[in-house]
Amino acid sequence: MTNHTKLLALASASALVLSLASASLAQEYNQAPSLDAKVEAGTLPPVEERLPPNPMVIEPTTIGQYGGNLRTVLRGGSDFGWLMKTAFYDNLVRWNFDFTDVEPNVAESWEVNEDATVYTIKLREGLRWSDGVPFSSEDVAFWWELFSNDTVNPGKDSFFTVGGSLAQFEIIDDLTFRFTFAAPNGLFMQRFANPSVTPIVSMPKHAASKYHPDYNPEADNLAKALGYDSGLAYLQALFPEIRSRVLTAEFPVLSAWKLTSAYDANSTVLTAERNPYYFKVDPEGNQLPYIDTITYEIGTDVESLLLKAQSRGLDLLSRHINTIDNKSVLYDGQEQGDYTLFNLTSVFANTWAFAFNLTTPDDLKRELFNNKDFRIAMSHAIDRQEIIDTVYFGLTNPAQPAVAPGFPNYYNEQLAKQFTEFDTETANRLLDELGLDGRDADGYRLGPDGNQFLLTVETINTNKEWTDVLEMVAADWNAIGIRTKLDFLDRSLLQAHIDANEYESIVLWPEGGGGMEIKLMPRWFVGVNPHSGFGPGWYYNYLGDPRGDDWTPPENVQRSYDLYRSMLATADTAEQDEYVKQFLQQAADNFFAIGIAEPLDGYGIVSNRVHNLPLEGMFDSFEYPQPAPAKLETLWLNP
Repeated sequence: MTNHTKLLALASASALVLSLASASLAQEYNQAPSLDAKVEAGTLPPVEERLPPNPMVIEPTTIGQYGGNLRTVLRGGSDFGWLMKTAFYDNLVRWNFDFTDVEPNVAESWEVNEDATVYTIKLREGLRWSDGVPFSSEDVAFWWELFSNDTVNPGKDSFFTVGGSLAQFEIIDDLTFRFTFAAPNGLFMQRFANPSVTPIVSMPKHAASKYHPDYNPEADNLAKALGYDSGLAYLQALFPEIRSRVLTAEFPVLSAWKLTSAYDANSTVLTAERNPYYFKVDPEGNQLPYIDTITYEIGTDVESLLLKAQSRGLDLLSRHINTIDNKSVLYDGQEQGDYTLFNLTSVFANTWAFAFNLTTPDDLKRELFNNKDFRIAMSHAIDRQEIIDTVYFGLTNPAQPAVAPGFPNYYNEQLAKQFTEFDTETANRLLDELGLDGRDADGYRLGPDGNQFLLTVETINTNKEWTDVLEMVAADWNAIGIRTKLDFLDRSLLQAHIDANEYESIVLWPEGGGGMEIKLMPRWFVGVNPHSGFGPGWYYNYLGDPRGDDWTPPENVQRSYDLYRSMLATADTAEQDEYVKQFLQQAADNFFAIGIAEPLDGYGIVSNRVHNLPLEGMFDSFEYPQPAPAKLETLWLNP
């Protein structure tokens, strides 16, 4: 058993002792008064029968009061992210509050073998779906059956395929199951805390199997009555992300709340009501959640959402309205709106991330882009302070894409600060030395071949901040004679260019600068993601994708891949950390990505009638689905 596994086992054992102690001290469990009538009528079992033998004990900031409705909003008909972040973040494991590792949740414990190829996972005893039916390994096995089905799940989560083979799954007993991999998979458990991963606890076999033709000969007819071609087509629609929990109100859940109606394009308001079988209690034996319902009003206009916040119509929101442009308005409106701003520590690597495509098919440009001096020159030509003062209100500091200073264990000053000085003299000298010393009649540089040199930069067309920054960067590059053309593209077209390795340079999302993102998606440090930007050809070669056959990584790039693979080959956290530091240093030496400034923290608003939400300490990251890691089941409202 690895040190990592031993620590997890100790944590699980401590949680179990706390559960037992709490049960003993509380003598009996308490339930929300809103459930009393159902229990008295005999339509709902007593709380002692609904809870597992050893409920998971959650320590709230303060012991709460039952009742009330939390008011928030969704934007449009597919705002799955906010639903997951507020009502449905109960996977096998969850991120701890500090975003440094995962903690037990639906899974009570797990063991990992020495080479991280075998994961044996044990569920909590006595868990029930929200309709009271027991949850067991059979539900996970049914999920795996759907996951492995190419019709239901054609695009499988990549971390289940390691060493060129899909994982093997087996049931050990009612509470225990096992995944076995062909090669080490050191971050496997951490992947389950990721909100974008298809939740393994999302398919109740007793409810979903009736739409599977292998279990029910009427499956296709049932699905056709709902507007789908077949039962498997219906299950495919429900399978990704959290859709089985929001696109239908039919399937029960394990989470603290459950929708009373399906979420679709016609929805105007959604209500999530408490799950009477939720498996968590506070130290006094009060079954969670404290809050009875969450109401989601559905709108599309950001301005109307701002007005709702200022008119005391919102209790919680850290999405859609929390832009840098709106912050001063929301800050000034705190008293009028009876809310408080809470801080979200950024885990982005930068405010903005740019890369030259070092595997572009254009031979001349590829040779230039791969010359580190060219990248240094282009970085020195950017007046970052002017951009910071204009776009970011002077609130940050020049930086390259790097681990944020708030994560000192991984911070690399060379990676963060090199070549950030505005120095056009150095930029011009380096470009001249690279053979770009010829100029046309307009003063723009000619390429080493004597022809006009034009740099095309692509990015999405929906991010005003990036547009503003990129236009200022283009002006700086034009000023040193690099004629720069900007292409603002629809997201799907931009992705198509990435997939086909058909772009010269690009601006993309600057994720991977803090918390567990450093290990899970170090996209600007190691090219292990299609959005790494600097070398899609190398990325495809790393994957074994035929698109990478002609792009054998050079030695410095291969070293980064080798270090990342070594990190994945161990489940020991200390060993992983050492490999992270090494691939960050390699990234500093490579200098493949160009940034503008240290990222600004995000923020959200919370009504002053809401208790137990921390105002500091959460992180601004999709991988860390804030505010869920603050354990929203412990929020409570003023009467």
